[in-house]
Amino acid sequence: MNTDQTVNAWYFSWPDHRIEYRSRRKAALGVTHHYRGVPEVGVQGLHAGRTVCGALDLSPQPVVWRVELSGRIDSCGTSIAAQRRRYIGGGIDVSRELCAWARRCVLALITRRCPKAPRPLMKWLKSDGREPLRAAALECLEGRERTEAEQLAYRTAILPSMCGMSLVRNNLYIASEAVRQGGFSEAETSGLLGALVGSLPMDMVP
Repeated sequence: MNTDQTVNAWYFSWPDHRIEYRSRRKAALGVTHHYRGVPEVGVQGLHAGRTVCGALDLSPQPVVWRVELSGRIDSCGTSIAAQRRRYIGGGIDVSRELCAWARRCVLALITRRCPKAPRPLMKWLKSDGREPLRAAALECLEGRERTEAEQLAYRTAILPSMCGMSLVRNNLYIASEAVRQGGFSEAETSGLLGALVGSLPMDMVP
């Protein structure tokens, strides 16, 4: 536990910018939220993540923010809890970027494990998410026995029907499973995680 620190981090809010379920407080640029007690990661305080994925684990929502944490601060791994959280950038819904990231992770897995994957599936995973390609991928995967990798690819194709927490949680599951099944090296995994940060609007990246 430390005092009077200032740390920049990532945070994700609900689509309407609420910071918690049933909370009346909303994130907005320039706004600072306060917590009066002693912060403790995973227990109490205003949380954020040192990394994008760390922030998503804490709050699986689609609106990304850059925040400045200050006051008394507690940290554990990539998670931080603080007494003050000021919103210094963002407020952008990145649902599309999260979906693209999940497709990229699964594409890496399919390329490694399923070299003879159906062509419509590969076109979908390499695409920008256009509906005709999604429909073609679903058609080629439905009604057939799917490998574990193809099952993840199938899930990327049904993601656009989801929103909010459901969409984010499924993206995180798909990406983490693709990395696990692929047995990627540390460098390859870092590259996939870096692709997510690189897909965010340029003014969001420190």
